[in-house]
Order: sequence, then C-alpha cells, then structure tokens
Amino acid sequence: AAVVLGGALQRLTSLTSFDFGDNELSILGARILLGALRFLPDLATLAMDGPAIIMHGWEKDRMDMTDSLASCKSLTRLSLASNRLGNEGIEAMSGAMIKTTRLTDLDLSNTGCLGPGVIKLASNLASMSSLATLVLAL
Repeated sequence: AAVVLGGALQRLTSLTSFDFGDNELSILGARILLGALRFLPDLATLAMDGPAIIMHGWEKDRMDMTDSLASCKSLTRLSLASNRLGNEGIEAMSGAMIKTTRLTDLDLSNTGCLGPGVIKLASNLASMSSLATLVLAL
C-alpha cells in the first residue's frame, strides 16, 4: 500500500497538507512515504502523529528521513507527536527542522525526548526564527 501511495504522492505536486498519522508504518513504508515528500514543493502541513512510524531499527534510515524533511521548504506545520523518536531521533530531526525556514508550528509531544534531545533542539531554536508554537508535552 505504501508503494502505491508513495507513487501517487509524487504526482500530486500541488499537495499542501498530508496527514499519515496513526498508521503504524514499517520502516519500508515510512521510507517510501517520506521519500515522496521531495516531490511536494508546496507541502505546508505534515502530520505524522504516532505511532505513524515504528522506530525499531530505524537508525540506518534516520538520514533519509531527515533529508526528506529538510527538502520540505514550504513546511509551516509539523507534528511528530506520539512517535517514539527518543533523544537520537529528536537530535537528528532538529537538524532537518532548522532547514525548513518557514516552520511556525512544531509538535514533539510524547516523543520520548529528554535530556540530550531537548538540549540539541534548544540549541537549534535560535535558527528557527519563524517558530510561533512549540509543543513538548510529555
């Protein structure tokens, strides 16, 4: 299903909002859908509320995922809520988030981000000058 949807998304170049939360995607499914983001230049809202992505064993795919997010230059709203990203995931994602310069709303609630992940995110917040809403609720 993710292969078919990923192919369809690549042809929907005018798509501005995409929500694929609560789908419990495998790593392969997540890779396919996130790879399709590169073909969506006008995407403004992306909701991957969890568990949208099952994170077990995702370490080698982290760069692909963060590169896909970084390619979303029009992104203004991003929700990764309730995904078990943990500190390493938040650290990697925060690097991608600073490249999406229009980001105004960011929801990282219930992501398992504590300590080092929050520190890395905090150090990147200065570069996220358009951010108006940040949710870090446990």
